[in-house]
Amino acid sequence: MVSMSNEYVSDSSDSEREVEERFEVPAGFKQCKHLKDFKKPKGSKQELWLMKMPSSVDIGKLKKIPVDFAGDAPASFSVDGKKYVVREDLSQEDGPGGGAKASRFAVLAPRSKDVLKADAKLQIAKFFNVSESVEIPAIDYDRVREPRKDVTKVTGLKMCHFATGYGAEDFPEGDTAAAEPPKKKHRKSDDKKEKKDKKDKEKKKEKKEKRKHKD
Repeated sequence: MVSMSNEYVSDSSDSEREVEERFEVPAGFKQCKHLKDFKKPKGSKQELWLMKMPSSVDIGKLKKIPVDFAGDAPASFSVDGKKYVVREDLSQEDGPGGGAKASRFAVLAPRSKDVLKADAKLQIAKFFNVSESVEIPAIDYDRVREPRKDVTKVTGLKMCHFATGYGAEDFPEGDTAAAEPPKKKHRKSDDKKEKKDKKDKEKKKEKKEKRKHKD
């Protein structure tokens, strides 16, 4: 946490401000009393590793943690009846000793029995993730699988659209539909026209008959 020592800050660019850093304990933090005697690694044969453990694991019950560097299969261990696997996180490592990615982490080394201080010389060399391993029980698929039910077929359906790349000539339904000529729709205007033509013919016929009688 970073806080300003002065309540008001001037607008001038060259004004001096004192920055005070205060450490806040993360939520859910539990103090590990058995890690008081932590010693800084000395010499080229010692490395600093970071292991991310689940909150449910009591690391006080662990005397050692297995690690598999061959890469054949992740190492495993058991605590309180639960199985856990250890996998190396290579994505955090960059070059020898962790490199640039490892430098993002600050290491608090013991300065005394009650004081911890950030040490820039200490770099995290390897990263490991510990996660719980759960065995999936065997499933009898022949017993669980439900038999397929056929969909009820509906009769009297007509094909209106064809699949992409197909036409009416590819289906027997399309041939019969194409062979049948389209029926003309009967309109009211056609009825009126027929009646009018019929009346005109009758009038012409009456006129012809009248002329014959006169002659």
